[in-house]
Amino acid sequence: MSGPTTRVLTVLELLQAHGQLGGGELAQRLGVNRRTVRRYIRILEDLGIPVMTEQGRYGGYRLVAGFKLPPMMFTNEETLAISLGLLSAKQLGLTDAAPAIASVQAKLERVMPDKLKGRARTISETARVILPRKEPNLDEHALDTLATATETARSVQCIYHAPQPPSVSLVVQLASSPEFNQSGAAWKPVPVPITGLGS
Repeated sequence: MSGPTTRVLTVLELLQAHGQLGGGELAQRLGVNRRTVRRYIRILEDLGIPVMTEQGRYGGYRLVAGFKLPPMMFTNEETLAISLGLLSAKQLGLTDAAPAIASVQAKLERVMPDKLKGRARTISETARVILPRKEPNLDEHALDTLATATETARSVQCIYHAPQPPSVSLVVQLASSPEFNQSGAAWKPVPVPITGLGS
């Protein structure tokens, strides 16, 4: 989990719990300097969280009166599903998504009850997703491309390169379909023959 991400969320948690805290106290609690605290405050503001800054000897930082983040509640099964999903995404090697994965993990841990938080950490620390020994070259934008094709009901061409020839090509139509409620998308082959591409 990203250290800076965790500390930014810790700032939010401290302000919610204590009302107002000075920059020096926040810096001491987080183990950083005041300049870093100001950077964390700017990050919170960029995320749309209203932080008020009071100048002067008795000043500090506080959240706008009445601001509260909505609580998030997860069942044990939902916690397991989220933890496994994040673990799988991390181990797939999608480097572009790594900051987002760390951010989601930090946010979840901040709102989970201690029991579910412990379970999620245990899964993250002990479980491993078994990937093929020879990992493929993953196109990190492939999921975005497929999602766009699904939303716009476009066709895509998939080419499978077999370990031994021939490779094959298949054109499929992607479309949202109520028949596939769990996945949200249906793969519908277009009536064209599979074309052998050779080696």
